[in-house]
Amino acid sequence: VILMKQINIWSYLKLDSFGVETPFSKSKTEFISFFHRNNIPIDIPTEMQIVVKSKLLSLDVDFFISFQFSGEKLIDITMSPNTALEGKVLDCRYNKIQKALENELGHPHNRLRSIMNLLDPDNRLSYWQRDGIKIKHYLLNRFGMEEIINIKL
Repeated sequence: VILMKQINIWSYLKLDSFGVETPFSKSKTEFISFFHRNNIPIDIPTEMQIVVKSKLLSLDVDFFISFQFSGEKLIDITMSPNTALEGKVLDCRYNKIQKALENELGHPHNRLRSIMNLLDPDNRLSYWQRDGIKIKHYLLNRFGMEEIINIKL
C-alpha cells in the first residue's frame, strides 16, 4: 500500500468539508460554477474575492478561505480559522496546523525564524516556496490574534 499525501497544496486545495479539490488553475468563472455545482455556499464580498468556509488539512478546524482574483486569474488564497483563540489554546492550534502543513510541505524554508518564533510567539511565521508559489503560516495581531495561512500564486 502506497500512502499518498493527502493534499497537494502547491496546485490545489482540498476542501475537506465538501470532499472536493479546487485546482488553482481555474478561472474565477470556473470557480464560481464549480462551487455551485458542488453545492458549496459562497460569499462574494467584492468582485475580486470569493469566500468559502470549509475544513482543511484533515484537521477538525473550520477555515474561512478567501480566493483573491486579478480579473479571471487566481492570485492569492488566504485561509484563517473561523474561531478566534488566545493564549495556550491558540498556541496549541497553531502548532497543530503547522504540523499538518509540515507533513505536506516539509520543513519551512526559514530555519532561523523557528528560533525567533519561540522567542516572540506573537509574531510567528513559517514559509515555503516552490515554482514561484509562496506559502506562509503566521500569526497577526490586529484586533486580537489572527492565524493565517496564505498562498501567493
